[in-house]
Amino acid sequence: MLASNWNAWLVLCLAATATSATAAAPAPAAPGQVRQRPNVVPQVYMVQLHDAATLGRRSEEHTHEAFARRALESSVLYDVRYEFKDADLFYGLSVKVSSNDSIAAMQAWPEVANVWPVTVVPRPSAPIDTVPTEALQGLAKRSTDAEGVHVHERRTGGGLDYNTPHHMTGVDRLHPLGIKGKGIKIAVVDSGVDYRHPALGGCFGPGCKISFGYDLVGDGYDGYNTPVPDDDPLVTCADGGHGTHVMGILGMEVPEDAPIFAGLTGVAPEADFGMFRVFGCTGGVQNDLLMSAMTMAANAGADIISMSIGEAYNFGPGPNDPYAILIQGITDRGIAVVVAAGNEGAVSPFSIDSPANRHAAIAVGAVESTLFPVYRMEDSSGSVIPYGSVYPFPTNKELTVFVVGAGDQAAELGCRPENYYAAGNLTVNKDDYVLVVMRGGCGLASIQALAANVGFRNVLTYPGSEFMANPFLNGFTASTPANDSNGVLLNFGVTASAKIYEEGTKSSQYKVKFTDSTPYLERQAWGGQMNNFSSAGPVWDFTLKPQISAPGGNILSTWPLEGTGFAIESGTSMATPYLAGALALVKSQLPDLSVPELVERLQTSAKPTIRATRDDLSPTVHQGAGLVDAHDAIFYQSTVSPGQFELGPTEKLASLVPTVTVSNPSRDTIQYTLEHITAPGMGLYPHWDAPDNQGFIRPALMRLDSLPFAATAKFSTGSTFTLAPGQSREVKIDFQPPEGLEPFMIPIYNGWITISTDTHERYVIPYMGAAYNYTAAPNFGSDPVPPRFNFPQYPPLGAPQIFSNSTGIGNHVQGVFTDMAFVTSILQPTLYTRYDLVDPAVDFVPTYYGFDPAVPVNYTKTTANVTGVIAGVEVLGTQWIYTTAAPLTNVIDSFLAPPMWDAGFTTALPMPVGGYRLLMQTLKLNGDPENRADWTTWMSGVIEVMEEIPV
Repeated sequence: MLASNWNAWLVLCLAATATSATAAAPAPAAPGQVRQRPNVVPQVYMVQLHDAATLGRRSEEHTHEAFARRALESSVLYDVRYEFKDADLFYGLSVKVSSNDSIAAMQAWPEVANVWPVTVVPRPSAPIDTVPTEALQGLAKRSTDAEGVHVHERRTGGGLDYNTPHHMTGVDRLHPLGIKGKGIKIAVVDSGVDYRHPALGGCFGPGCKISFGYDLVGDGYDGYNTPVPDDDPLVTCADGGHGTHVMGILGMEVPEDAPIFAGLTGVAPEADFGMFRVFGCTGGVQNDLLMSAMTMAANAGADIISMSIGEAYNFGPGPNDPYAILIQGITDRGIAVVVAAGNEGAVSPFSIDSPANRHAAIAVGAVESTLFPVYRMEDSSGSVIPYGSVYPFPTNKELTVFVVGAGDQAAELGCRPENYYAAGNLTVNKDDYVLVVMRGGCGLASIQALAANVGFRNVLTYPGSEFMANPFLNGFTASTPANDSNGVLLNFGVTASAKIYEEGTKSSQYKVKFTDSTPYLERQAWGGQMNNFSSAGPVWDFTLKPQISAPGGNILSTWPLEGTGFAIESGTSMATPYLAGALALVKSQLPDLSVPELVERLQTSAKPTIRATRDDLSPTVHQGAGLVDAHDAIFYQSTVSPGQFELGPTEKLASLVPTVTVSNPSRDTIQYTLEHITAPGMGLYPHWDAPDNQGFIRPALMRLDSLPFAATAKFSTGSTFTLAPGQSREVKIDFQPPEGLEPFMIPIYNGWITISTDTHERYVIPYMGAAYNYTAAPNFGSDPVPPRFNFPQYPPLGAPQIFSNSTGIGNHVQGVFTDMAFVTSILQPTLYTRYDLVDPAVDFVPTYYGFDPAVPVNYTKTTANVTGVIAGVEVLGTQWIYTTAAPLTNVIDSFLAPPMWDAGFTTALPMPVGGYRLLMQTLKLNGDPENRADWTTWMSGVIEVMEEIPV
């Protein structure tokens, strides 16, 4: 029987933590792709308990006490880290055990429902890195003429409207109506907040803008050491500024007469805010602590929880997943959980981060701001060149240009210390120079730190869009402002042209002068379109994510006062609080709506965006419904549901009757017009037919790309109908997916159903589906493979094979083994993938053979005992168990170190002398683990161990 209660994370992570050898590094002779494994905390686990009612016990008795008694009786030693006693949220605790063997004992107790290893979630990372302040210490002491100006002495002039994102989302139309989020409680789970900032109220506690919260970690926490909690979520370190920036997007208020960024305002400035700090000044957070913070936020009475946090585990919820349980429970309480989709969009689709990929989470994508505040400089020829920066360079200062890496394009990117050696060796006053660096090879923070390390406080960048083949480098951005050790601002500017580079390489006397510190707004390249970095879905269980998008590219907001007070940052981290704020505005006006109903209003009133560099729409799996419009979500007269269609693979669609419900609660008769708008298709391997298998292994050919296929749709009512006041209408939609597409490319079609009215309102419903039969698609490759592993020429759709010294084992291999490589291509997302060891004579016929069953093999019978039965098949031991595994070609899993585990993956076992076969077993998402017919299997030739392999 399959140990189905053992979640994938448990069995996989036990293997990753038990011994260093079990991490399964690939055999050196067989380069290929290696699975990503979770960053687990040794011997620390989340334990879900059954509540008393489920166990038939007295309701007043917490199962936690029964669990403790059971541990005492069983002599199982553990320390409690966090307790979860809300049965409607998540019921259980997190523990640190004395040994992993304790987990096997706990799992058998009647009080225990599930167990998962605790993992470390990285701190939020944005496409624009923050400057590591420690790299800048001592710069002022090396500088002989530091003329930077302290932040709070800078003036930008009056009259400039810095609230560009609000003009994109209808928020600018709501604030004058007094709709500013009053009465709504928003809890932020992040890195803390500098509430001393005047724009954030200057205080913490009852009566303050930020009135509630808690610090669960302390400054020194790094995700691995012991947290030091207290009741004050204040953060003062600049490297902890993420939460302050997020909080500003939600609620900052800069007075109209302020000397800097006058009138800059958050989305919902009259809401009641809380901060639950889960990151120290460096490092990540363990997810049991993160779940504790989410529970605290829910119990503090929050209406909305905003989490700009995620880790790149992009499959989605596994069996009985703890995040899924908790987020669903919070949502069922009427609390919206808004989570960042992630910043991996430039890498690959199917990249929604966890926990945004959980079904009840509201995942948010990022849209580029339409305007950017820039300043002017003048060069030697009198040309005026705009540059982007949070703060201007000191005025009336003329600087000589020095081009980093001039003549060597790779060096011009300025990503390595050696690129700055020539500049560092200059025997000049470096404060009279400005370094010019190509943008695009690394983060702006890295460039600034490397320049600072060789004594330069002035840096300008230009776009390397042609050299990097990246058009998204065009336009303006800004580094996170940073001070030197004396609190003096470093100067960093971003230009949108290569003029300073071209002229700087022609003449060593080329100069630029900063004569004006007054900003103006410049139209931003790709403004109002999806950010390239914004993670694209769908989730591997064919859930449509993100559901919606918000401004997240180059957003101006608050920063800790020990930093620079304000910063421009990019990421879905910025889009998330923006969406949370928009949700607060809508909820303040429509307080009786449930969370799903509120999300539907936001989705159906959203505005789909054009894809950057193209003239067609960005896929729904990139932007969800589109860019949020808070005004229309409140004031649109009609209601439309659902908020999205998840049509799934073709076999699921065949069982669905997609139906739109349109209601007219207004006092007027309204005419509605239906339309089907398609977006380009997409797939995991959009260029799978590229030469030399490059479409499967070259990252540039595996990014989100527009493919020429789409579905058709017909409406049961025709394209128009009319509703009198109070009437509703259901419209059935007949979707016909595109045909003839290869299942292994995971082809996804998508688009919108739009409903326009004669009152000039336009509603949208995004949809997506998979254009193939998932159930019938092969789970793994079956193409013939060569006798030797020769990656990258090895066939990407090749059949599984075991290699010893890079040679396939065929029907039989014998020897004294320490390491072997198992190479396979998983072509579909799977619920379970197991690599088990069985007796060569096992009475079982696999789906596929890795040997010739007609050829007899002589071998010594092993003395290993059966350790479990998996859907009717006796198993001697196992090598790996994966759940929720994403497709990946030419995956290498090394084994025989330790030689094997028991079938439940709890105890490492020696491998006695004798013969074994490796049985690969995969189960689709819709499969039954107990039904042998639902498993697809492959069985290897005989591996004959000539000398026992010890643990």
